[in-house]
Amino acid sequence: MMPRCPGQDLRFWTPKDIFDVGCPHCGRTIEFWKDDPSRRCPGCGREARNPRLDLGCAEWCKYAAECLGQGAVGSAAVAPVIDRLELLLDGYCATDPQAGPRARRCLGRAQQIILADQVDPCVLQTAALLVGALAERGAPGPEESTAIQAMLERAGIAAEVARRIRDLVQAVRSSRALPGPEYRALAKLWSLEGPSPGA
Repeated sequence: MMPRCPGQDLRFWTPKDIFDVGCPHCGRTIEFWKDDPSRRCPGCGREARNPRLDLGCAEWCKYAAECLGQGAVGSAAVAPVIDRLELLLDGYCATDPQAGPRARRCLGRAQQIILADQVDPCVLQTAALLVGALAERGAPGPEESTAIQAMLERAGIAAEVARRIRDLVQAVRSSRALPGPEYRALAKLWSLEGPSPGA
């Protein structure tokens, strides 16, 4: 069993890893966790960057390039790939108001699976976000394949890893089995988040 990423595992956090910061726009208090790159202010609704962002795990973690994106390791002012992909998906799925909530729900479930299964956490979390966001769309086609690949690469994922994630997402959505633990885990998520009847 692969343990959860220590940087995300709350068992290793201390009280100082969760803190309040005044919004730079309106002054209202925003609660940050040490690994939140930014948060939306509950007062004015504007995005505020975390002034104490801590991604120190990038110096030693073998998944750092996948998590933070190519060329990002060692950079203190970078958002994790998953956050960048979430923003890109918001634009891509703008006509589906439930895409974001589904994607986040699917991502949360993926994080629980990571605790129990030996999977690549970056691949599974990224694929889960895509599966959740695209759940109510029809069968995947070539245009969507190109769009997924472009979004993944724009989020900072290397082309080869992006192709792997894209293939997993399309295989699950097309009911075409692939070998490997990431496919099995993603298929579990799809069974929970797949299209509703009549979609």
